Amino acid sequence: GVYDRVPAAAVKPYISLGGAWEIQADADCIEAMEIWFRLDIWSEKIGAPEARRIAHRVRTILHDAEIDLPEGALAMLEHRRTDTMRDADGVTSHAVVEFTATIEL
Repeated sequence: GVYDRVPAAAVKPYISLGGAWEIQADADCIEAMEIWFRLDIWSEKIGAPEARRIAHRVRTILHDAEIDLPEGALAMLEHRRTDTMRDADGVTSHAVVEFTATIEL
C-alpha cells in the first residue's frame, strides 16, 4: 500500500509519504514553485533487495512522469536520490526516494 498516515495494522512492504518542502521558483513572468518531496519504502524481507526493487520501481514510474494536476501545471518531475538503510530495529529495510517537482502556478 501507499499511505499518508500509516495504519497500525499496515503490513510491510509499504510506501509512506515523507517530508516535503517548497521553494519559490519564478522565472520570466511565470509564477512557479519547486517542491522537493520524499517517499519512504519499508520492508522486513531479509537484506535490502525488496526495498531497493520497490524504490527502483517508484523512481522508474515517477521520473519525468507527465501528471495532470487539479491546479497549476507540472513542468518537471525528477528523481534526485535514493538512499537505502537498515532501520534501528535491525530487521526493517528502509529506502528513501527523493524527487523534485516544478509546478507552474
